[in-house]
Amino acid sequence: MEETLRHGNYDDKEQILEISKTVWEGNDFILRTIDTWLDPESGRILVVEKNGEIRAFAKMSYLTARDYWLEGLRVKEKYRGMGYANLLTRELIRAAKENKPRSLRFACHRKAEGSIHSGENHGFVRKGEFNFILCENLPSDKPAVEVQELTMEQDSYEILQRFPEYEKNFGFLFGSKWKFIPMDKEIITTLQGEGKIIVTEEEQALLIYDHDDADLRLLFYGGPVEMVKQLILALGKKEPGKLIKTMTLPESKYNPVFELLGFHMKGEREVELPPNVFLYEYPL
Repeated sequence: MEETLRHGNYDDKEQILEISKTVWEGNDFILRTIDTWLDPESGRILVVEKNGEIRAFAKMSYLTARDYWLEGLRVKEKYRGMGYANLLTRELIRAAKENKPRSLRFACHRKAEGSIHSGENHGFVRKGEFNFILCENLPSDKPAVEVQELTMEQDSYEILQRFPEYEKNFGFLFGSKWKFIPMDKEIITTLQGEGKIIVTEEEQALLIYDHDDADLRLLFYGGPVEMVKQLILALGKKEPGKLIKTMTLPESKYNPVFELLGFHMKGEREVELPPNVFLYEYPL
């Protein structure tokens, strides 16, 4: 019987979980997000199946109605090297082109050689390199500046574009859950309405964040280095006890501050190491 390429669904959950358990030493993000990840409204999942066994799968997520994101390309260990990654990548690119999106991108760890090789072979171009860093415990220092949320009367998108970091970040919010989301006015206004944009007095520095029960994610930061440091300390007071994650550019002026605050790469104790995240874009 030939392999079948088909859409994935909730009935595939257990097989997808079994494959995901073998990825990143059992720390694959799919294990933590499987139910929302399988939601058909969130994107298109493809699986390669033979005799009822799923051999490989991948997903094209919808970040917005016009921005698509490839993720979760996984091949069962004993079937690696059989061309399944190329098959899935090729088919998802074809499906994306049919809808004429504004963008098609993916990000991966620098050690994910299969994803890098497959992506580049199919025309993806490396857009940027980043350091993914985290902090378990911020210093207990009291913030030295007054911090406030942006009110809905303030034009958050106009304020955001004043900062040079807007261009340096390629117009993206730094990988929320490793997804690089375009900084559209609608998205920024939504975060503002949720109280997730904080500024110093006179809007000299700005920080955009997101969170769930366990994690805080710094999506954008701009302004003088010391003021950004104070915003991070203030956020730690506002949302205590959470693991803080962010992306930073390798040559960012903020890296010494992140290191001072206790941020580091996973498994390392430093910030300024070779970039561990590559961002790729397909030329549509």
